[in-house]
Amino acid sequence: MSIENFFYLNIVGEIKSVKFPLGPYGSGVFCRYDIVAGDDWEIVSGIKSGITQCANGGKESDEIVFNMPIECTYKSTNIFGWPQIVFSIYGTNIWGTEVNLGYARTHVPCFATKEGKKSDFTVLKAPIIIPKSTNIWSSCINFITARNPELRDPPKILSDGTKTKNLFTSSYGEVISSLCIITKGTDKFVYDF
Repeated sequence: MSIENFFYLNIVGEIKSVKFPLGPYGSGVFCRYDIVAGDDWEIVSGIKSGITQCANGGKESDEIVFNMPIECTYKSTNIFGWPQIVFSIYGTNIWGTEVNLGYARTHVPCFATKEGKKSDFTVLKAPIIIPKSTNIWSSCINFITARNPELRDPPKILSDGTKTKNLFTSSYGEVISSLCIITKGTDKFVYDF
């Protein structure tokens, strides 16, 4: 009988909505998510990235509802590189072109549920950050074209905190998600979730 030297982490939940205080800067809003984990983490089942449907907010609403399910299972030998979810929000501007509306990032909760009840889901609110131009000429061009600067590889840049030190951003809105984790095999590593 072989003894497994790793533990499992099952992530279940949904991207509930995106909330903009004064409404989004565009229409046809959708969200791309990427689950990013450390080098020791291996995905066993499920998918680690996806795209929601396009949605528009109501006339008086500042919230755009997605209800996009998320489900995947990882295995790892240690907790270093705990999974994070990076959100990239896109929409259509006044010129009808697809532009980014911002990015958000949150860690997966580290407390497992005992019975998997709906009340055990953790509601997470991740602030949306919008990259800003570093000079006046780029800012003018971005204003005329109604485009924000885009990150080249958002999951890699946002999951590593050292790469965002010199990034000029502003915050506008939040991504609301509801997540639950289930662990198996953590008792062998003396991890108390």
